[in-house]
Amino acid sequence: MKMSKALVSAAVALGLAFPLAGQATTLSSFLTFDGPAHITPPIPFQGGGEDKLQDDSITAWQKGANNTNPLAFQVGDIFYGIVTLSEVLASGRPSVGVGADSQVAILFSAMITGLGSGGSFSLASDGMLSARCGAICGGAGIDASSVAVMLSTTQSDADPDNDPLNWTTANYTANFNGAGTNDPWSWEATIGLVAATDFFEFQGNILGGTERGAFTVQSQAFFVDDWLPVDVARFDLVNVTGDATLDVGTVSPASATQQAAGWTFRDQSSFFVNPIPEPGSLMLLGLALAGFGFMSRRRLVS
Repeated sequence: MKMSKALVSAAVALGLAFPLAGQATTLSSFLTFDGPAHITPPIPFQGGGEDKLQDDSITAWQKGANNTNPLAFQVGDIFYGIVTLSEVLASGRPSVGVGADSQVAILFSAMITGLGSGGSFSLASDGMLSARCGAICGGAGIDASSVAVMLSTTQSDADPDNDPLNWTTANYTANFNGAGTNDPWSWEATIGLVAATDFFEFQGNILGGTERGAFTVQSQAFFVDDWLPVDVARFDLVNVTGDATLDVGTVSPASATQQAAGWTFRDQSSFFVNPIPEPGSLMLLGLALAGFGFMSRRRLVS
């Protein structure tokens, strides 16, 4: 009986030390959590630790009250939409497709806060993310700086009705507010533009362009508190690091079907992240193993 209690105690401690294994979320099941930092200016590339998340997305352009020009962006315009991960290239692993047995989506909503030369602009939170996400995002740690929230579901995207990229703008609000007929989604992480080095930049026009960004992971469902910095070069070629970076983003007009559904743009981009278990978890693992060894020796002696 004493040995059984010791085993149970060790098992519980190990579960706390490595919740990724015992409480894995859909997203965390694709990531490696292996480090080490891999900073290679000026251009980031997958390897050494970063996990590359390849995406497809659709975006709606909601012009601000003062924008009467149908061909130009202005401060106050809002962009919101859905990113779905198509594949994950985790460091040290082959590329794996996402969507056969589950889906990972990123909902975003942000406002233009600055205009630059060459059709460039920068974004910041518009404070609408929680309202757009609704019930699913309750308790997800969304605050005034949040620009995106990551969700997952165990439903397959093999059925076109289940794939958010086929939804209308009305589906966006209805389904994620719990009013839709699709299977439930679960919260994975909340992402914001909170640090002085965080940024999002777009360069182009209403016919398309390129995008880059560096973001802070504000909270996550898989108990990881340490995100090693990943680098990305801004359009001015200044190298910036963030918990998550967006690079190689190519924006183009939405398809005719997507435009009829209310969307303006579609794009393909690459996100890079490099999460590792927090040092406290590793220390807890060591204490658990030491404690288990002590209890085992005590049992053998008695």
